[in-house]
Amino acid sequence: MKKALVVLFILGLNKTFSQKIDTLKVYQNDELAFERIDYMAHRPCSKPKAATRYKQLNPKDSTYYIIYNDKKQLIKEGLYTIKYPDKEDEYKGAMYNSKSYYYKNNGDLVVIHYQEDGRNVKTAFYGSKNKLKKIRYIDKISATPTKDEIYKNNTLIETRYFISFYANKYNTVKEKKP
Repeated sequence: MKKALVVLFILGLNKTFSQKIDTLKVYQNDELAFERIDYMAHRPCSKPKAATRYKQLNPKDSTYYIIYNDKKQLIKEGLYTIKYPDKEDEYKGAMYNSKSYYYKNNGDLVVIHYQEDGRNVKTAFYGSKNKLKKIRYIDKISATPTKDEIYKNNTLIETRYFISFYANKYNTVKEKKP
């Protein structure tokens, strides 16, 4: 009886302490995690502008990364995988399922961009005081928007279903007020 309890206890410990996915909190200004690349961005019809991008150094496979910038703002979170099989092709490592956060200069949240399987899925737009303004849903295959949900004071007021996004044609469904 005691041996059975010890075996069950050991098996239970192995299951509780074994994790399939690690979680790492990293900062972009950490030189051990990221390489900083300064360059001049050249865009048509505008002056060249100094810009900075970061390259992740030696990312670990099957690790969930939470990445902050130098202002301690969350800028990206997602699962890093080295190989992602897509039908017959295999791609190099990246965060195929991730959320990216974009901020104004004053620190207010502007956009949260979602990706699943390496494809754009939806984008949430925020206004002043971090209030939700709009969520745009995107078709994974065609990469065209399918619908927009319009919010006012963080409550859904209408949904626009696109017939033709490029011609800006859509059907509007107003939400019923309670």
